[in-house]
Amino acid sequence: MAKAFESLFGSVTCLPGCFTLYRLRTPDTHKPLLISNQLIHDYQENRVDTLHMKNLLHLGEDRYLTTLLLKHFPRFKTQFIRDAHAYTVAPDDWKVLLSQRRRWINSTVHNLGELIFLEQLCGFCCFSMRFVVMIDLLSTITQPVTVAYIVYLIYLVAGQGKEIPLLSLIMIAAVYGLQALVFILRRKWDMIGWMIFYILAIPVFSFVLPLYSFWKMDDFTWGQTRLVLGESGKKLIVHDEG
Repeated sequence: MAKAFESLFGSVTCLPGCFTLYRLRTPDTHKPLLISNQLIHDYQENRVDTLHMKNLLHLGEDRYLTTLLLKHFPRFKTQFIRDAHAYTVAPDDWKVLLSQRRRWINSTVHNLGELIFLEQLCGFCCFSMRFVVMIDLLSTITQPVTVAYIVYLIYLVAGQGKEIPLLSLIMIAAVYGLQALVFILRRKWDMIGWMIFYILAIPVFSFVLPLYSFWKMDDFTWGQTRLVLGESGKKLIVHDEG
């Protein structure tokens, strides 16, 4: 849903790796397609001497490629196509999930930081792609604080017997109520059920995982998310530098 929302405002900020195929030339005439020498130069960069560049180049090649496409082709935009399907293997172990989310969150923060400073992003004011990028970056960074504030509100009401802060209650109800309303109008009854699980998982995905990711921002290993089959059929872990 995040990519569909981004597409409404102009461009999707991350083309998933399982979907991505960047063709430089046509297979028959070998004529250049969507190509930029500067894009190729930036994407093949191996010299990393800062924590920022390390996170860009080593943790999310698919997101960084999308960042470069938006940077070097400002007149074009990436879109969400709901009819496109791809399959991947979801984490089935806590350690694998922890490693995956660490890479995704840190890669997201650093790539969004690159997009904010691009001179040409479509849209205007609150309806611009730059505004969406800023909101996405701000929400990613402040997720743990938001969860802590909600817990604090619950403590004030349940433990201290104080009145419910009306403004905070309205904002929280608007965020989740709007999503539920969309699901009801679209008759997506299964999504309402999954939304309940999503709300129950907020402490993990919006507090524990972001804090862990920020604490491990200098960890560039991929954990056990890159498994390949060896000659004998045994599963081997591909070790990355870091």
